[in-house]
Amino acid sequence: MTPLISSRRAAAVLLTAVMAFGCSDSSTSPQARGPQGTYTLRRVAQKGVPTEIHHGPWFDPNAHHFYNQLVVTVTGGAVELSSNGSFAVWIEYDLVADGVPGTKRITVKGTYDVNDSQVILHVEGAGSESITVQDGEIIEPIDLMSEGRLLDYSFKK
Repeated sequence: MTPLISSRRAAAVLLTAVMAFGCSDSSTSPQARGPQGTYTLRRVAQKGVPTEIHHGPWFDPNAHHFYNQLVVTVTGGAVELSSNGSFAVWIEYDLVADGVPGTKRITVKGTYDVNDSQVILHVEGAGSESITVQDGEIIEPIDLMSEGRLLDYSFKK
C-alpha cells in the first residue's frame, strides 16, 4: 500500500494548499525582468530541510489503511518558473510506514502569468491560484498531510 496522497489528489492538494493566496483575474505574460528561475525549498515551519513533519499514527483515507507509526520527512522541493511561461512545483519526502521505508515526489506543472509580485499559476483542469514572490523568496502555507495543519514552506532563489 502506498501511504499518503495519490498523484491526482496530490496535484489538487499541492495547488490548493500550496498556493493559498487566492486567484487573480488581471495578469500579464512573464517578462524578461520577472520572477523566472528556480526557487529551492530551504525551510519548512522555520526548520531547515530535511525536516520531519509527521511522526505517529496515521490513517490513509486513500488506501483505507491505518499505520501504527508513520514518519514523514520533507527532503527537498522547488518552484521553477521558466522563461517560456511554464512552471513546475515539486515536494520530495521520505517516509517510513510501519517500518517500511519509501520516497515520494509530488509534482504540479502548468503555465503562469505575472501581475506585479503575484505569479498566477494555471494547472489544466485544476484552476488558477497565485503565489507571491518577494525579495527572491516564495513562502507558502502547505498542508502536505491533508490534516488541516498548514506549515510555511520557504523557497529561495
